[in-house]
Amino acid sequence: MHFAFRTIACAAVLGAGLALFACQQATPDATKVDTASILPGFKEANVGLPEGQLHYVAGGQGPAVILLHGFPEDWSAWRRVAPLLAGQSTVIMPDLRGLGGSTTTSERFDPEAMAADIAMLMANRGIADAYLVGHDIGGPVAYALARLQPRRVRGVMLIESPLEGMPSWTKVRNSPLMWHLGFHQTPNLPEQLLAGREDIYVRYFLTESATGAPPDEADVARYATAYRAPERLHALLSLYRQLDKQEAFNRAHQQPLGIPITVVGGERVFGPLVEGMVQDLRNWGATHVEGVVVPKSGHYIADEQPEALATLIAARVAGR
Repeated sequence: MHFAFRTIACAAVLGAGLALFACQQATPDATKVDTASILPGFKEANVGLPEGQLHYVAGGQGPAVILLHGFPEDWSAWRRVAPLLAGQSTVIMPDLRGLGGSTTTSERFDPEAMAADIAMLMANRGIADAYLVGHDIGGPVAYALARLQPRRVRGVMLIESPLEGMPSWTKVRNSPLMWHLGFHQTPNLPEQLLAGREDIYVRYFLTESATGAPPDEADVARYATAYRAPERLHALLSLYRQLDKQEAFNRAHQQPLGIPITVVGGERVFGPLVEGMVQDLRNWGATHVEGVVVPKSGHYIADEQPEALATLIAARVAGR
């Protein structure tokens, strides 16, 4: 969803005195990533949806593990983790609805709709059940599918991903530290301010998590491209504008849930919230919940501590 822990004014992000840019149309290959160079042995494909298509990259063999990226990233957020899992799992990394190589004409970005995309991906590949890992905005999608189709989900890992309506999260989300949540939900304005400046925006969040260390500019360029076309930027912002639907979903689905859930936080960001999130999930009916804090990590654990994260995922997939 989300997370930066130092506030800055929009003028600092965008540059004071700059004229607003109109949304720029992306070229047809604007989101094309050289998958082979990033992840040798992995292949990309698309699944047709009723109102678009879901792009994904997959590789490896064994029980299915589906990795759902967060903001401001795309499927390639998992490029350092996926090879470490591929020896024992089939690793599948989709671009979320409307982002990166995925497309949609729908205006629905609620948990049910986005979880349905993942269910269709599983059906297309003949996957009976999968272990779901969701980072940031990918977490609510994984959780929704577990709630809606629990027999198809072997387990869920929520990485740096508080769920809307959690009491432990509400205290933080309403603070100035989460300024971008309100910004993303503002009608129309973010599209105009961010168009053509996606790289500035992406770089800010990646730098913030790493406590000021400069991110890899190749990562910045790749992620910025995933959001650059008007329809992709609109999809991202629409997801945030429908957070009220996510909260309503969570409040409506609090029946007992026995699927193993692992709540993961980076020590420098949401680690302090993990214990509260675990208790919130228990109060919502989850009966098998644990919390893990990853040392020396910020929000983007897959980038900052990939070996530790891959080891944790592999252990939970194996039932350990």
